[in-house]
Amino acid sequence: MHASQQYKEALRLIRNGHSRGCPMCMALLEVAATNGDPLAVYALATWYLHGTGVKRNYRHAARLLRKAADAGVAAAQYDLAVCYENGNGVQRLPSEAYSYYLKAANAGDRGARSEIARCYYYGIGTRKNLRKAFEWYWRAAKSGDPESQYVVGRAYELGEGCRKNDTAAMNWYKRAAEGGNEIAKRIVSSLESRNADAVSNGKMK
Repeated sequence: MHASQQYKEALRLIRNGHSRGCPMCMALLEVAATNGDPLAVYALATWYLHGTGVKRNYRHAARLLRKAADAGVAAAQYDLAVCYENGNGVQRLPSEAYSYYLKAANAGDRGARSEIARCYYYGIGTRKNLRKAFEWYWRAAKSGDPESQYVVGRAYELGEGCRKNDTAAMNWYKRAAEGGNEIAKRIVSSLESRNADAVSNGKMK
């Protein structure tokens, strides 16, 4: 059986009711990983990372994540970045965290885009740069991330990394609120309430 077929068979078993980390699935993934399937390597890494069916082992998880990340698995690049930022299984190295967040973001991982933005905003593993932070938050916001939409709204309101624009700020706050961001909901509600009061007071004069 080809490595990718072994990986798919493990997925099929899980979808049909087998628990993640079950011995049969573990055996299939280990063989697939040994035979070079990067997705199987990543799946095993997450099981060791979270202790799914095996004893949690950050060091082994990080080794597997690096192997999958170097094979181009964006999710593995993201998780390895988190390991480097928090020091899970590897030495805490913000510069490596930034590097792997960037690889994941360039590979299309939406969550990594907001993490790269955070790195630029706070200067984590790279030089602080509010303009670049805004650009990356904007990319994440455009892809539908409510938290990033809120941050973009705040950036427009305060003029952080971009030109101050109250109309754009309100538009992004509304999008974030529609996506479930609680802070944006309160901001939109407060602003709309103020506008309603202003209109009401104007009519009463």
